[in-house]
Amino acid sequence: MTVAVCAVDVGTSGTRAAIVRADGVIVRSARRAHPGTAGGGFDPAERWRLLAGLLREVTDGLREPPMALGIAGHVGCVLADDAGDPVIEGASWSDARGIDLVRRAWAGGPARRAGGDDARRPDCGEGPERGPEPGLERALRVTGRPELSGGAVPLLAWLTENRPEVARKARWALSPKDHLILRLTGVAATDVTSAAYTLGFDVAAREWSVPLIEAAGVDPGLFPPAYDASEVVGAVTAEAAEATGLPAGLPVVAGGPDGTAGAAAVLGARTDVIVDVAGTTDVLNRVLTDPGGVAAGVAVLNPYVMPGLWAWGGPTGMTGGAVAYLHRLLGLGDLAQAPPELTAAMARLPPGCAGLSVVPLVSGSRFPDWRPAERGALWGLAEHHTPAHVLRATQEGAAYVVRTGLDRIDPHATMPVLLAGGAARSAELCQLRADATGRPVLAGAEPDASLLGAALFALAGAGVYADAPTAQSHLATATSRFEPDPVRADQHTGLYERWLRTRASLPA
Repeated sequence: MTVAVCAVDVGTSGTRAAIVRADGVIVRSARRAHPGTAGGGFDPAERWRLLAGLLREVTDGLREPPMALGIAGHVGCVLADDAGDPVIEGASWSDARGIDLVRRAWAGGPARRAGGDDARRPDCGEGPERGPEPGLERALRVTGRPELSGGAVPLLAWLTENRPEVARKARWALSPKDHLILRLTGVAATDVTSAAYTLGFDVAAREWSVPLIEAAGVDPGLFPPAYDASEVVGAVTAEAAEATGLPAGLPVVAGGPDGTAGAAAVLGARTDVIVDVAGTTDVLNRVLTDPGGVAAGVAVLNPYVMPGLWAWGGPTGMTGGAVAYLHRLLGLGDLAQAPPELTAAMARLPPGCAGLSVVPLVSGSRFPDWRPAERGALWGLAEHHTPAHVLRATQEGAAYVVRTGLDRIDPHATMPVLLAGGAARSAELCQLRADATGRPVLAGAEPDASLLGAALFALAGAGVYADAPTAQSHLATATSRFEPDPVRADQHTGLYERWLRTRASLPA
């Protein structure tokens, strides 16, 4: 008997489904791109139809059914009614609606409390260590955020004030992958890491913060139970089985955010490296055993997808996705189909790209700056520059964005970077990351880190392995080490400092 699970990775640009063996080998897989929508939103119903088709494709003709299903998904928000249908377009991580409302409410300004009209400061906990802090600072400490960002709590606060007829229809506030789990199982559930991105979760206690949610004027009952990533939350219903080809009764685990799932696949429970899952964006994480051992307001603190651990870091803004975007903008088509001569021309360019620099943050920045209004920029363009210069400068800019996060997590640059995801497929890009960040890079041989993260959650949930760390040890793949070249690393340090100064001078 072949032991295998079904794994799903719902990324920003597309969804992939696969059958994965217990040793981490992907037996079969299928992927579909997501249709683009204005403003970064998405159609949750279309996502469900797309996933159902992918699942039918990967399960068609299987001799033995999978033992469980796990999902990793990008950060965002889906508001669903009692029937599980979306009541509004799905919101991306960068949706800034309601942030100012929550800021005023948590700072003690006027806010409408769910079920009442009284203003209320957030009572985030007891004890003298929290008492003297202003309400907003206390709230940010509880949520593990250095600054307010988008999430389900701000979105619901905005809808309550501006579109109350929509807010009244909502029964559940879910992440994109949680909504798919609801369609698969009929059960509303989330995981503790995704819950942290709502801005209504106490990350140290790993539970919902009812006082914070109520202080924002939002009903805490909209948020489902939060589980560890490998816990079984439901089973595939007969209706979903007919739509997807999965067996009815198949266990479904809680899963987690795609970046953190990718981190779990390559990092496991290690605390001695920083993991960078590089795709459309780069997600940086350092695993901690004690959530109180970090300075507040420096990075994002989340419950990790493995019990008893936390992750410190966060997702950057657009990095790899900006390279793909500019490739299309230049009329060169799909980056995956880039001609070898273009790739070779980019690799031959020296650091600095003959004076051309790029900030790739076309959709705003997240960790470590959390500036959703920031936009991309290109400067130094001259007649001698070619598309190769533009794309290489964007790769350098992406590496510099990552360096800002690495330097925030590990200011003394003592920890190597474990690189996974799309950038890890290219030895040349791995070397660029080592040179541009000044750190050794350990490149994971498996590019499908988030998909394997979803698989390890399912393998642990199905009882194939005792727990998620044990599952990860059986999926672990070899790594290649790239040391910074001393000459190029020194050049990049000067270029990076100039890049930082120019970026700081741009409007945000």
